[in-house]
Amino acid sequence: MSPKWIGFVGFEGVTASNFVVPADIFAAAALDDGYRNRIPCYQICTIGLNPEPFRAGSGMIFKAQETLQTAPDLDTLVIPGGKGLHQPEISEKISDWIVERANRTRRIAAICTGIYGLASTGLLDGREVTTHWRFANDVARRFPKLRLDHKRPLVKDGPFYTSSGLCAIRRRKRQRSRPFRSWRPARRVAGGWQRRRCSTCSMCWQGS
Repeated sequence: MSPKWIGFVGFEGVTASNFVVPADIFAAAALDDGYRNRIPCYQICTIGLNPEPFRAGSGMIFKAQETLQTAPDLDTLVIPGGKGLHQPEISEKISDWIVERANRTRRIAAICTGIYGLASTGLLDGREVTTHWRFANDVARRFPKLRLDHKRPLVKDGPFYTSSGLCAIRRRKRQRSRPFRSWRPARRVAGGWQRRRCSTCSMCWQGS
């Protein structure tokens, strides 16, 4: 079995935890071949807007493996949250690229304020979505065609997934829906978050 490619889009002002933590969880997902060998389920790909390094809201600097122009075909695309999405030159580039990729990407997900980059494509119009409660009113005002319910931690509508923050990764463990049943190793990794509240959810926009 070949691992499925999953891409994480990075940009200036991205929330580092939104970018790194989900990638670690997907990277930990693996199958046992019966001979104690680990078969990875996913191949992680970090994607930048250009070849230059980008700085997270916390000050951490990342260098992506690929760019919007060189990224391979992906099974899953993840848009992290971050204050950079409030800048038109960033959000428009990401939105235009998502539109180009949508028909050949099986799943597209937005973490917390990553919904700003995904909703501006128009692909979420008329669909059920969620985001962090602190930004729910602003999201509803900017994108009135969304069916927004910020009380839900994770929402799937067709190929699109939106989450209220990193807490939703753990909460998803209790929802045994078919598309995620192969994520058992990843869910075990995410279980480490269960005993503490996810303080990063409230920091997606400011990028702390």
